[in-house]
Amino acid sequence: MNNYPEHDSGLLTLAGSGSPVVGNAVKITGEDACQPVGDADTIFGLAKSVDTDNYVGVQFNGVITYTYSGDAPTVGHRELIGAASGAIRLATGEEVGRMGHVLGVDTDDNLVAVIF
Repeated sequence: MNNYPEHDSGLLTLAGSGSPVVGNAVKITGEDACQPVGDADTIFGLAKSVDTDNYVGVQFNGVITYTYSGDAPTVGHRELIGAASGAIRLATGEEVGRMGHVLGVDTDDNLVAVIF
């Protein structure tokens, strides 16, 4: 088990799988491991860095700017969930997402600022 030395900073270093890319939303896949989210996956955080050994620096709290797909979220308390290609989207119907507060939306670049 990792001793999580960066926890207080809102960043964790996790082993990556599934070709993580800086800027992708990621999900937890096992102990100390993550990969990019797919459609309807639970969001853990955002890949801020990926090194040559595939370790991923993940921001998991505070204000995080994600790429979104589908309908643009609106400002306010929203349930968000993973989308294809490492993006996020609004949860619909019976889907269970992560509750966050949308602070701002850039519809030109499909970006959303969220605080968890």
